Amino acid sequence: MIKYISITSILLTAVVLFSSFAPVPQGGKQTIIPKMSRFNGDIFRNFAEFRVQNSSFNEVGLIKLEDIPYKMLVNCTTIIKVHRFEDGKGTDYSCLMFIRDHKHPTQKLKPVLVRETYGDVCRKMKRAIESR
Repeated sequence: MIKYISITSILLTAVVLFSSFAPVPQGGKQTIIPKMSRFNGDIFRNFAEFRVQNSSFNEVGLIKLEDIPYKMLVNCTTIIKVHRFEDGKGTDYSCLMFIRDHKHPTQKLKPVLVRETYGDVCRKMKRAIESR
């Protein structure tokens, strides 16, 4: 009985911890990210230009946009994961891109808010890796 309670409490604690890292909370006030004009960007071998914006998350998971969007040239081979970011209205005008930071000793992942749709980001990555 004691083992069952301890395993259950561990699982519940893990669920609570992992749910706290979600970028959009379930219910309550949610961030609305406005749509921006289309951005093509340049494509080079393994590199693509993305429109990104500095951002941060508060303690309840709401994203806060900071400064203005800018262009960033990204080596597509360092992109580990792209997460489709759905805002409070159910739109996906932005996505979170996770880039491996090779300068950091633990090679931690760096999240970047890309102000383009998930589909546009995928197309650019594919073109950059396939370009010769």
